[in-house]
Amino acid sequence: MTTFYSEELECYVCGKTSTQTSVGSTNAFGSPDLDGRPPEMQRSTMGAWVQRCPSCGYCSADISEGKPGTRELIESDSYKNQLGDPGYPKLANMFLCFSILEEGAGNIVSVVQLQINASWACDDAGTGSSARECRLKSAASLEKVRDSGMKMHPEEPGVDEAILVDLLRRAGQHEKARSRCREALEQGYTDTVGGVLEFENELISQQDVAPHTIAEALEKGV
Repeated sequence: MTTFYSEELECYVCGKTSTQTSVGSTNAFGSPDLDGRPPEMQRSTMGAWVQRCPSCGYCSADISEGKPGTRELIESDSYKNQLGDPGYPKLANMFLCFSILEEGAGNIVSVVQLQINASWACDDAGTGSSARECRLKSAASLEKVRDSGMKMHPEEPGVDEAILVDLLRRAGQHEKARSRCREALEQGYTDTVGGVLEFENELISQQDVAPHTIAEALEKGV
């Protein structure tokens, strides 16, 4: 069962008060997608993962909180243009604006996940081209994370690599996805990660750009 709650929050940036919705509790039954998207019912709570101030457009997990430099960033052309970009669903724009603020604060790992979240919002809205663009953005950001020596999933070796492969595959970047997949397979990760990578390799060979689950990958490997 999923529950939501509403509360009046004062915006960190402009000081205006608005009603915002958050997730009280939820659950997940089934397998996550290969890119980590959770199954239902958690899957359908995404609209409450990010908040937007209706007065100034500040987007964050909690608009009552912020970081130094936030005010300047939301006044930037890149932020304003993204906030109202008609090529993306409203929820995707919110995640992407949040990612701009996180990038400005140097939180590149957070940027990757927010851009992935934006791709899911595009999937749900049926806007394939914008979903592809979000995946390309997140793949590029994940490459930056890797190059910096950081990890999205430091306790789970190979998971970052598997997610990168899936992002590239879903974006139709088959050759690059194949190259990254082969590199990852050579590392000899655990059976679970290895099974996912083998499944990705098969999907890439078929030029499959559809979503698939981790359960599908592991069933293939049985």
